[in-house]
Order: sequence, then C-alpha cells, then structure tokens
Amino acid sequence: MRIKQFNFAIQVAGMKLILSFLCVLSFVFLRPVHLQAQTTEFTATISPASIYQNEYATLRIEIKNAKEIQKLTPPVLHHFVVVSGPNQETGMLTVNGKINQYVAFSYIIQPKNVNGKINLGQAVATIDGKGYTSKPLFIEVKKGRGSSARQNPAIDPFALQDPFDEQESQPEKNEDIQLKKGENIQDKIARNMFVKLETNKHTCYVGEALVASYNLYSRLKSETKLVKNPSFNGFSVIDLQQPNATDYAQRMINGKEFNVYTIRKVQLYPLQAGTFQLESASLDNQVQFLKPDADPSLQGDFFNSMIINPDDYITQQVTLSSNTETITVKPLPASKPASFSGAVGQFQIESSLAKNNFTTNESGKLQIYLSGSGNMPFITAPVIEWPKNIDGFDAKLTDQLNQLDVPVSGRKLFEYPFTVNKPGTYTIPEIEFCYFDPAVAAYKTCKSKPITFTVTPGLPAYGATPITTKQEELSPLNKLFENRPLVITLIAAILMAGLIVWLRKDKKQELQNKQVAIEAGDEQPGYAAVPEQQQNPLQESETCLHDLDCSRFYFLLNKELKSFLADTYHLSSSIFSATAVAVAMDKAGIANDVILQMHDLINEIERNLYTPGNHPGDRSDLYSRSLDLIQLVSEKNNKFNQ
Repeated sequence: MRIKQFNFAIQVAGMKLILSFLCVLSFVFLRPVHLQAQTTEFTATISPASIYQNEYATLRIEIKNAKEIQKLTPPVLHHFVVVSGPNQETGMLTVNGKINQYVAFSYIIQPKNVNGKINLGQAVATIDGKGYTSKPLFIEVKKGRGSSARQNPAIDPFALQDPFDEQESQPEKNEDIQLKKGENIQDKIARNMFVKLETNKHTCYVGEALVASYNLYSRLKSETKLVKNPSFNGFSVIDLQQPNATDYAQRMINGKEFNVYTIRKVQLYPLQAGTFQLESASLDNQVQFLKPDADPSLQGDFFNSMIINPDDYITQQVTLSSNTETITVKPLPASKPASFSGAVGQFQIESSLAKNNFTTNESGKLQIYLSGSGNMPFITAPVIEWPKNIDGFDAKLTDQLNQLDVPVSGRKLFEYPFTVNKPGTYTIPEIEFCYFDPAVAAYKTCKSKPITFTVTPGLPAYGATPITTKQEELSPLNKLFENRPLVITLIAAILMAGLIVWLRKDKKQELQNKQVAIEAGDEQPGYAAVPEQQQNPLQESETCLHDLDCSRFYFLLNKELKSFLADTYHLSSSIFSATAVAVAMDKAGIANDVILQMHDLINEIERNLYTPGNHPGDRSDLYSRSLDLIQLVSEKNNKFNQ
C-alpha cells in the first residue's frame, strides 16, 4: 500500500512539473519579441580619460545592428604603443524586448614619450555600404608615474620590469606573424608560442604560502581558450585573479619580445609534508598567420588592423600544455610548543573587554585581536583559561583579510561572551598564541596583557524569595515544599520503578511474540530483522549518474556532498568552505588523511563543474569516492560522539 501511495505521489509531482514546464515554455515562446530592424550605431570610447606615462588605457569601438562591415579605421595611435588588440567581442543585448546585436573591438594602449592632452581623432567605418564617423577622442597623459600601473614586487614573485621604462623607440617589426614558403607551421608556433608554469619557490614548510602562475607566452595573433584547469591536490587554494581576468606584461626572451598573459595565478598552502606535483594547464588556440603571398606591408599593421581580407591569412588550431612542477613540502619541527595550533607566518595578539565593570546579571565580552600575515584563513580561535566562577562560551569570528597579499594578511577578531557567578575582582591571565615563523624556521610565542575587571552584585531576580527578619510558622504543606529536593527525588524514584516494570513486561511480550513467529516459520532464529535502509545523501546524484541525458551530475554531487558535510559539522552556508570543513573535522578527531581526501575530492568536483567537458569515467569515480567519504565521516563522527 505504501508503494502505491508513493508511486501516486511521484505521478502527481511529475504532472505538476510538466505543467510548470509548459507554463515556462508558453511564456518564453508566446510573449511578444521585437525583431524589427534596428538602427545601426557606431561609437568609440577611451577609458580612463586621464593616465600617467607608465599606465594603460582601453580604446573600444562598438558597432550595433550591422549586417556587414566593409571597412574600419581606428583613431590615430602614433603616440601610443598597442600593448594588446584588437580584441574582438560579439553578442546580443535585449532592452525592453528589443534585441540589439553588436560587435566590439578593443585595444590596450600605453603612451610613448608624450604628455598633455592628446587628440586621437575619429574612428571611421563603412557599414552596410554607408559611412560612419565617431566623435573625436581625447586623452590626457600626465608626466611621471602612477601607482596603479605595476604590482608591488614584495608581494608578487612575477612582478616584471616595465618594458617601456628605458626605451622610447618603435616596437620591433614582427616578421613571425607571416608564413614563409616551405615553412613548417607547427615549428613556427612552437618557437613563438608556449605555456609555462612558474612558481616562486620549490621548497616550503607545511602551511607556508607559495605562488604558482600559468603564463601564455606569445608573439602571434590568436584566440585562446582554457580547456584543462589544473587541480592542486594536497593544497588549500586562493586565487589571485578575478574570474575571467587576464594579466598582461611583456618580456624579452633571446632578443625577442613576447606578450605574456597570466592564465591563472594562485597562492597555495600545503596541508601536509611530502612531495607534490603541480599539474599542467592546457589551452586551445586559434592562431592566425599572414599567408606567404600576402602583402608584407601588412606585418606592421596586422595587430592593429581590425578588418583583414580573409584571403590574406590562414588559421591553425593548436593545443598547448604547460610544464609541471614538483614541490617539496617540509614538515614543521617536531619540538612543537603545547599551545601551537598550526599557525604559520608572523602574528601579533591583543586582548580587551567590551567593559571592565558589570554586574552578575550581565554578561561580559572578551575581545581578542589577531593580526599579521600567513595562513590567516585557517587560524582558529585561541583557547582561553577562564578563572574560577566564570563560564565562557564559543567565540564569534569577524575577519578583515586581504587574500591578494602573499601570504594573506589582515586581522581576525574573536569575541568570547562569558558570565560570572559571584561578585568580586577577577583577572583573565595573559593569552598565548604560538606560531611557526618560516623566515627563521623557528616557533615563536606572542602574548596579550592580563585583564582585571570588577563584578558587582546584580538585582534579585523577579520572584526571588524575600528576606525576612522574623521566623514564621509554616503549614504542613509549606514544610513539605521546604524539602523540595527530597520530594523530587522520591517522585523520580517512583517513576523510574514504574518504567522498569513496564519495560520488562513489554520485553516479555516481545519474546513471546517472537517465539510464536519462529514456531509458525515466519522468522528464522538467530537472525535480526534487517533495519530499514537509511536514505542516501547523494540520492539525486545517483539518479543523474545512471541517466545518460542528465547534464547536472556535477552540480548535484557538489550540492549534496557539501550539504552532508555542512549538516554533519553544523556549518552555515555563509561560512561553508573546504577549509572550514577541514577545521571542523580536525576538531572532531578526524585523521589528516581523511581531511586531505575530503579536500581533494571537493576540488575535483568543482573542477569538473566549472570546466565544461564530458567525463563519464570521472562521474562514476567521483560518486563512489563521495559515498566512501560519507561512510567514513559518519563512522568517525559516531565514534567521536559516543
């Protein structure tokens, strides 16, 4: 009967889902959409409007609702070096039901040895047989150097010398963009385009930050797409780039100038000692070359020309992969102080009270400020030795961290609420915080100052027994309630005796029923009934795994696994992260290898989720490993709670 009711519920839910889907389709396909011809628009902008001589600006030309672009001439850029471009972008915009198609071209430019207000002139185009001219563009170039043009070498191991610091000459003529007769196109690409993994160190301690950067070196014109994003097993990862952002620089290699694009840049914090290999990254590239019989005069304008005759160039597809790097992670010295909890870096600690005088009716608040640089995101609340008559509670965390610094810098505030049972003067002793300083390869301890405060008696609670000066005659009922602890004990004993009698009677009846079942052949002696199977925390993922048309497997697995871990360790969605889970698992006594297994598993699931591709083998493997982890965590957690 339950199965029939369950199937009927599924059928009802399915009908509701189908009706909802039909309603959505009706809205999407039956609503009016304005598809009439739109007016062609042609604009050119430059941003920012004012820069220093060492800074960069972006020139953008946008064309809306064009069927064909016959000719396009950008503004005059004689006083600027074209660092990157033209970069082409196409898309569609819907505004108030009206669809606008657009194509945009952008350049990144840097001033040569000029200053003042520069007139770039106008951009000119022939679109659908009609001429268009943009408004004149102006940019102000100020003398000197701006602070935003370069990164701080102290925190960036790949900070580069500005290639235009000491040279004002024209950039070299790049003949490599044109094929020569008989030249091997693959060899030409290999000489002028490659991906390189670079790290700021190859040896570090557990918890010490290192930086890994995947850079594309190129002298060619190409469109590039990341097809294999590296995973970092054994490390906690913090990205140093915004999503879809690409840093740009120039470097001289063997006398040739390469454009260098940072594809991904991360800082890594090793979780355990050992030897680890950083994986390679792979890029798909559509490389364009001028044909051997193309006009050689196009070489100097190839990167600056937005519209090129398709008969003058060819496109070659190539996949490039970076090298790998081996990182040796050293264990921390064995002589760890008792107060050491895993902090690596340089830190300071301070403490204070929200107020130094309060009553027994009020609660106090101890504030601990931890500042410095190191593995800050992974530092947990210090342990407090509370004086007698003080009850302390769990700390609330507020942090202000700069995760673009290497290592991470900033401040953490831990607020501990507490209550005091008796009035008096109390002193919270100095609080020690021990950390490992990798710069000197030694443990260090910083301490806060002791805090003294006063607690005064609070007002009596409402309903408290008033103080009397005269002995009053008590009735028998009042005398009975004078001995309330004894009365409560007697009542509890009577209830417990009744419960024991009832349980024995119920057990006896159960044994009689079981014996009757055995004699009737319904149950075999010596075997316990199979308990109802617990619900699979990965139920939706399992269903999707066996459905070849289901494309949401990695989304579902990521959601259900994280939901299980968050529920198990009581983590809210606002603070959930692999690091927060690792800290909670460590507090629960979970072994380091299990924590590392969890961290690697979440990284792999997220990599498959955010890197499109069809990996049927990975689906089964990740699902199986997730189930193993859930079972292992459940067993360990049950033992910990017992």
